[in-house]
Amino acid sequence: MIVVIVSSSTEIPQSRSGASTPKIARVAKSFISSGTRAECVYSGSSNWAQQLSVIESATRRAVALQRFEKAKRELIEALPADGVAVLNADDHWFSTLKDDAERAGARVRTFGAAESADARLLGFEVGRHATVRARLDGLDLSFPLRQTGSHWGVMSLAMLLMLEALDVPLDDGLTALAAFEPLEGRGASRTVRFERGEFTLVDESYNANPISVASALKTLGATPAKGRRIVALTDMLEMGAEARNLHARLAEPIEAAGVDLVFCAGPLMKSLFDALPPTRRGGYADDAAGLVARLVRAIEPGDVVMVKGSRDSHAKALVEALGALEPPAREAR
Repeated sequence: MIVVIVSSSTEIPQSRSGASTPKIARVAKSFISSGTRAECVYSGSSNWAQQLSVIESATRRAVALQRFEKAKRELIEALPADGVAVLNADDHWFSTLKDDAERAGARVRTFGAAESADARLLGFEVGRHATVRARLDGLDLSFPLRQTGSHWGVMSLAMLLMLEALDVPLDDGLTALAAFEPLEGRGASRTVRFERGEFTLVDESYNANPISVASALKTLGATPAKGRRIVALTDMLEMGAEARNLHARLAEPIEAAGVDLVFCAGPLMKSLFDALPPTRRGGYADDAAGLVARLVRAIEPGDVVMVKGSRDSHAKALVEALGALEPPAREAR
């Protein structure tokens, strides 16, 4: 059985080697055409709206849109007749992809917030962990996730449909999802114990774009905190000519999330720092290294601190500095 999942993600998609979405699609298409059985191919297609927002030329936007659609359709068209297409019912190209899959003779399963979805997201609540409320083929479900990013609501449903297509029992799929730990740089959190108490550190340092930052801020706002909610942000890179405006606009999701203090590093994040009210400004530095001391001094017991930014703007350095506040464990004698 070959299963293809086609969705829209909150991250501008690149493989760890930097491959673009169309290139990933071509590799996946070759994989499908090779006749490999009992495998799943995932296409986390780009957040096309975000990518287009940083392309100034209308002609280039139209070309980019065509490339995104072509990449998705190539995957579906390569499916064998006994394959399964797991499609996001909320996707811009859903109707087209569904028609392509049915024309190929593949079975179509759908997920998303749309009322017609086979696996429909009804709610996503965030506490210390997350709870997904959904309806799967008429069956009401409520299950826990350790992943608290809002996009994990619909993606967990995609995973359940994929596992179902591979004959994995529903209970086993739910157990696996509940045990899946957040990845380093993509939402992993830990309690840091330091000399004055403890605080929660959320590591979102792997990558950043306006939509993923807004999603992370929404999660931060819903996270229980005994102290303050603090965010440290480094530059979002490769945002094009609108970069400064895109950074400044992050003031809106920060306000909506009720974040108490914002620390910014990098020349692009200066646009955001200047757009914030004085009461929300925690500190600014030209780069991540320059922000470390200011951020570390501000931490108090009970705070929830999230770090997010692009890898090349060195958000990870802030995570490492905060983590280092906890002294190493003493070896037992």
